[in-house]
Amino acid sequence: MEMGILSRLLDSGSHTTFSMFVGLQRAAAASEGRGCRTSPFSDSLQIHTSILLQSSLHPQANIHRSMSTCQLPAWPPTLSPSHLDELQQAGATYALANSLIFKLPSPTGVHGSHVPFTLLPSPFPRDQFEKAERIQTAYNQLYMNIASSPELIREVLGQSISKVDPFVGRLYELWEALEQEEAEDEVDEHFSLGIFRNDFLLHQSEPNQPLAIKQVEFNTVSVSFGSLASKVSGLHRYLAGLTTIFNRSQLPESPNQALQSICKALRMAHQHYIAVECPDNPPVMLMIVKPNENNIFDQSLIEFQLDSEPDSIRMIRLSCHEVLKLTTVDPVTKKMFYVGGDMKREVSVVYYRSMYGPEDFVSEDDWMGRYQLERSRAINCPSLSIQLAGCKKFQQILTVPQFLETHREVLRAHIEPEGWEEVRSSWTAMYSLDDPAGLQIASNPAQARHFVLKPQREGGGNNIYGLAIPAVVGQLPAEARKSYILMSLIKTPPKVFNYLVRSSPHTTIDSTSTHPHHHNSLPSTEIISELGIYGFALLARKRLKTSAQIKQSTPGLKKLLFNFQAGHILRTKDSQSGEGGVAIGISCLDSPLLI
Repeated sequence: MEMGILSRLLDSGSHTTFSMFVGLQRAAAASEGRGCRTSPFSDSLQIHTSILLQSSLHPQANIHRSMSTCQLPAWPPTLSPSHLDELQQAGATYALANSLIFKLPSPTGVHGSHVPFTLLPSPFPRDQFEKAERIQTAYNQLYMNIASSPELIREVLGQSISKVDPFVGRLYELWEALEQEEAEDEVDEHFSLGIFRNDFLLHQSEPNQPLAIKQVEFNTVSVSFGSLASKVSGLHRYLAGLTTIFNRSQLPESPNQALQSICKALRMAHQHYIAVECPDNPPVMLMIVKPNENNIFDQSLIEFQLDSEPDSIRMIRLSCHEVLKLTTVDPVTKKMFYVGGDMKREVSVVYYRSMYGPEDFVSEDDWMGRYQLERSRAINCPSLSIQLAGCKKFQQILTVPQFLETHREVLRAHIEPEGWEEVRSSWTAMYSLDDPAGLQIASNPAQARHFVLKPQREGGGNNIYGLAIPAVVGQLPAEARKSYILMSLIKTPPKVFNYLVRSSPHTTIDSTSTHPHHHNSLPSTEIISELGIYGFALLARKRLKTSAQIKQSTPGLKKLLFNFQAGHILRTKDSQSGEGGVAIGISCLDSPLLI
């Protein structure tokens, strides 16, 4: 078989490909000596030589594939200025035509710009992408196990973070008040919806070691960009038809289902509410938003999708500052009603796209609004317990072996052993600053340079990196240190490049122009890509009569009515940027080029 392939290569005059074939043989032996997990020829010579044949005989498939998870391919190939400009114009036009848009402030009406995106998809190991998808349901279960254990929340947050972080402390107070209030109710079930995003970076401890995903964070509240992530997948599928440097077979096999899956989870929660509560008229959903939201299109696509489906569900946008004004809760049934304008409609689901940071609580009315939403019969997405489970402190303490063993029964409930080990393999070293080992690392510049210091805040822009850590830690009072965690920096593979397409005056839309034009070729930028995997779960938990009963982790009092994974997002930024953020123009929406 090998000689037949070599003969075809030589007969076709492909001396370059023949040289690559010989080089791969040498690379195979070298990689085995380096201890790489996957040798280029470890599975089947036929598979890898067929890739060479495809690259040689079919130009459209001529992508520089990595034959091992030990390295990413050289990327991107050189593009001529004219081809680069053609792709950039086509990409911007597709973005504007398909709602890949941010709303910009404008005194004259609608003014928007396309979201930042990468011109080409970025390379990502197929096996690690599939692993991230595979372990998501176990992650969903783990964080729902935490959210449904009041005892665990009290132990981890009650005497530490809640005492030193004012925002987390106030959320914790509301949660405790509601736990006590529920204890006085008749035995009943409480339902909470989780829409999660699990973020990972590729890690490579040494240049010749295998690439592996490591968790950055687990997001439990106001998970964004699912709609636009689905759209950017379509953008790269479209651009694949305009170039020969990659094709659709290198993208994930099916179109990105993030938008459809978010709507599916919301719809299933809505249907469950109807089955349990039997409302007199079709209920509505509420989306709790920031006023003057620039990411309105990512949010509105969910609203429009729900409305366009056969069972058409109305979702109403409600400012986080108008909850008390425009909602009411029946004191007997605890059903919630939206009372805007001349409308009074029962509410089935409350979907938060705000209220994840202190900036969303400018008055006591905002806090009371959050309390009112939570205490109603409407299904909150997320509930306060799920939001608290997303605190960075839980991410850190899960890496402590003694904690895992002490709470083994709660944390590992309904998670298969194999799935549990895969979840643990995605964690990196983390420390608390009230741990002497963590404080020593954070205070020593030689050690701190390999770490990032994280507060409990959501939304980005709050992290402290490397050599800046010791000075910050030195100024923190001992109690305040409890609100931070120390996380080992993930060593991303170097020398991967892409073209980052950001908005400009020539790629905006307003009342007079809808035609993007580009000038000047894009530079190729060294990048870091962060993969996010979306997960969904609906938790049913019994409401118990006494605080003593609530504190007990009694079997059978909690269960997931559904638990699934679907959809992904890749966000890519300049490798020199410490923080990310698509909404602030640092990161770009991307698609994985699976290798």
